[in-house]
Amino acid sequence: MFRFTISHVVAVAGALAASQCAFAGFYATIPINGSFTGWSTVPVAATNTVDANAPVNITQVKVANDSTDLYILLTFASAITVDDGTSNNQIYTAINSTNNSSASGWNVFSLGKIYANTGYEGNFPFTETAALFNSGGSVTAPMTAVPYAPGSPTTQQEISIPLSATQTDTSPGGLSGSLFPSGQAFTLAFYNSPSPGGGDATFIGPISYTLASAPEPGTLATIAVGVGLLLMLPRIGRRASLR
Repeated sequence: MFRFTISHVVAVAGALAASQCAFAGFYATIPINGSFTGWSTVPVAATNTVDANAPVNITQVKVANDSTDLYILLTFASAITVDDGTSNNQIYTAINSTNNSSASGWNVFSLGKIYANTGYEGNFPFTETAALFNSGGSVTAPMTAVPYAPGSPTTQQEISIPLSATQTDTSPGGLSGSLFPSGQAFTLAFYNSPSPGGGDATFIGPISYTLASAPEPGTLATIAVGVGLLLMLPRIGRRASLR
């Protein structure tokens, strides 16, 4: 489990300004199989500069959803064996399901950027409160993450979490309810926690994300017609020039 030190605050503070983002949501179904297909049209939700003193750098995050799952793509500055049990390669996910206020969850690195009511250590979920990093509650849905140790070094990891995920936390200040409430923004961040003296921590976020709805059939038809017209324009132009 994560161990907080003051050095982590100093290490990550300088990278935060470039990585904060409010994201309206993008609807897509992404196969989580390690091939990383399906991500090309998904916009970037957050970016980060490379910290030469950090053993691991998460430099980019993409987020999408469909009607059943939340999808996340993490990009690393150099290849790592993700979640192999070492503190450098152990990636944490922080989620605030409500208004990201200071009373709603754990203040990651004491930076005031995300107050997590839910965390994932690798693919293992746990609950959090403002007072406790691990408050001992339960989370219904595990994370699917590919690749996941043991595995080959990679510069990307893709993740899915069911939108049906809920948690139960009866401790003081704990949240019981949906992780991803429909129609309401929730907040995400990602980080690691190197051992003391092992270099700077990486932190990217916070990302404020609202679930996207499936495109209406009429919208898809309109897009198809528009694409068809664009494809026809060169032919129309050639015919006109021959007359």
